[in-house]
Amino acid sequence: GVVGTQQATAVFPDLTAVQNALVGAGLRLEHDGPFRTFFRTPKARVDERVAEHKALGALQLVGVPDPDRPASELTAHEQRLLMIASALATAPRVVLLDEPAAGASAAELDRLAELLHELRDSGLALLVIEHNLRFVRRVADEVTVLEAGHRIASGTLAQVASNEAVKMAYLGRQKLS
Repeated sequence: GVVGTQQATAVFPDLTAVQNALVGAGLRLEHDGPFRTFFRTPKARVDERVAEHKALGALQLVGVPDPDRPASELTAHEQRLLMIASALATAPRVVLLDEPAAGASAAELDRLAELLHELRDSGLALLVIEHNLRFVRRVADEVTVLEAGHRIASGTLAQVASNEAVKMAYLGRQKLS
């Protein structure tokens, strides 16, 4: 029930967007196996249709514009959305997102924040690892700050932002003018 995306963009460039999402959906087939797949048994065909439905639904949800377009032709942001769609196609309970906002434009960040709110509101648990504090402010209910792998603060963004250990870790002894 837990699935994640990587910080580095990781898609199958020679596959279409829907084929990439089908890789995720294929992880949850009920009647898979070499025999059923090879002979395309009725149960295997039902699984294929269910997987395709999940994959297309996930692509539509995240906003990948053309499911039949090769992943290599998608923008970097669209490839990140494709990774999220592939994760969602597995029907997870928890999604771990590593730096989903990396390299995104202001408009892309707006849509990504909306998407994360939609996912959270649907009951999906999200763990977002992110350095873009403006983005974190928009999407996080609770924030945990790590330094060298150790937790130095946890709480609301306001609580964490006022924490002296966090200030030292991110600003050092410098003063902001």
